[in-house]
Amino acid sequence: MLDLHLRSDDALERRSAAEALGEVGDASYLPTLAALEEDPDASVRAAALVARTQLGDRPALLHLRSAFNLDAEKLKFGELGAEAPALLDALLRAAGDPRLRELVRAVMPRVPEGMRARFSIELALSGDEEARAGVRAFLQREPPRGESGVRAITALGRDPRAADLALLRGLFPLGDDLDVDVEMACVLLAARDPEVTPILRAALWSEPWNRGVLAGALWIDVAGIDGLREELQRPPAGASARDLRRVGFALGEWGGVGEVERLSARVGAADPALQGAVLGALGARTH
Repeated sequence: MLDLHLRSDDALERRSAAEALGEVGDASYLPTLAALEEDPDASVRAAALVARTQLGDRPALLHLRSAFNLDAEKLKFGELGAEAPALLDALLRAAGDPRLRELVRAVMPRVPEGMRARFSIELALSGDEEARAGVRAFLQREPPRGESGVRAITALGRDPRAADLALLRGLFPLGDDLDVDVEMACVLLAARDPEVTPILRAALWSEPWNRGVLAGALWIDVAGIDGLREELQRPPAGASARDLRRVGFALGEWGGVGEVERLSARVGAADPALQGAVLGALGARTH
């Protein structure tokens, strides 16, 4: 199938096939990749060269080192060879591969700061601790934006350190990039950070029903069953009977019969929160 893609008229398809061969780890594909040196598209040639390097091909590695002047005095990016931009893009897409880590680290000082940040993100996503520190430094200088911003937050969110969470807590919410804010919220939620309480409260006390009930489960994960119980005792202004019934349902669903009994000792049978809690507890018992 990959061989068919390599013969496609679509350069992106050929490039993707070459990148896939680099991920396979089978050196028997080296001749196939070497044949792509004659491809008319620069991005395909670059992807094939990086893939060959991933597979341990020394001539490909030497070619890359020459293209980036790694064995010469330090040069500015603008002084690199004409093929360098396509090679940088190809190297960036594969930067998370541990087999390329040494090469990536050698190339990074020769590229513009914005691209260095992108390389650091890819390295951090692969678990590189030094790169993680670099991502934090970049985000301290410039707030995350767009796709690269989302990937930066994802990188810090993988087994986050205290410094990562402190940084995200300080950044959240940006307010002008929804995708980045969502990713930060997810990381902080996973870390059970109280900074996300307003988001949970908004989801808990608003429709749709299923989202509110799931927000109740997250609330328990962040603040414990006591936190959800206390939240039900202090509903926001304007909360409807359906809202109370939904939050009560979440309490019963995730807290069980014990929470129903506790709530029934405080409110009457006609209370919508208690009605919801009974239904939630019954639903949980039938799962």
